[in-house]
Amino acid sequence: MGYIFKKNYFLFLNLPTEVLWRNGYKISYAYDVSGVKLAKVVTEGEGVRVTTTDYINGFQYKQVDSPTSKQVKRLEFFPTTEGYVSVTGGTTFNYVYNYTDHFDS
Repeated sequence: MGYIFKKNYFLFLNLPTEVLWRNGYKISYAYDVSGVKLAKVVTEGEGVRVTTTDYINGFQYKQVDSPTSKQVKRLEFFPTTEGYVSVTGGTTFNYVYNYTDHFDS
């Protein structure tokens, strides 16, 4: 599957803003002025399904829209000092602990 990589430069940061595939799929990115990613929008086909992911201070929210249904944005996960918390079903919180040694590896 071929793709066309469009690169619009954001100031001096050299960050991609859009990736287009030949089959009509598209990924668009939004950044703040320091280069921190704020949002990603994945469009499948000709607007068949649109998945929006927002990145807000480590918290990640996701919304999936299609011509027949529209979801509300849901929290997917957020960071903690030892790992992160994954949210499933909107009500179940799963704690994921990252084991590291004194070299942080």
